[in-house]
Amino acid sequence: MKAHKARESIEALLKQLAVTRTQLAAMLGVSERAVSEWANRSIEDLTTDKGMRFRRLNEVVDYLTSKLGDKNHRYLRSIIEDGRIPMTGIGDDDTASLISYICACPVEKGWRANVDAAFEEFMDHMNGRNQSGIAVR
Repeated sequence: MKAHKARESIEALLKQLAVTRTQLAAMLGVSERAVSEWANRSIEDLTTDKGMRFRRLNEVVDYLTSKLGDKNHRYLRSIIEDGRIPMTGIGDDDTASLISYICACPVEKGWRANVDAAFEEFMDHMNGRNQSGIAVR
């Protein structure tokens, strides 16, 4: 990752996820002020737990974007918010949303496997909806 101001990444995430700055802050469990403060810093300098959440979300979005291809970017936010991963002790059904995982484990080394699990689970769910006659737009 080249050294650059986090502002570029914040703006890219807002566009890619079709969220406002307020919604981005809420997704990451931080204040809008934190997001504003990050904008003027180098992304490599964001080393607090909350800063690492932002950095990991950037990595996850880049990774999912490469998996989805151009035509399916509209699913990006849904996968992050609704895609489920196996995670004991978090949810009632021993799963967690991908964004919950990102916030709970922002420095975990095995994140790609969990992103793959959320991606596959979401796509299976969408394919099931398509087969039952519900249109996916």
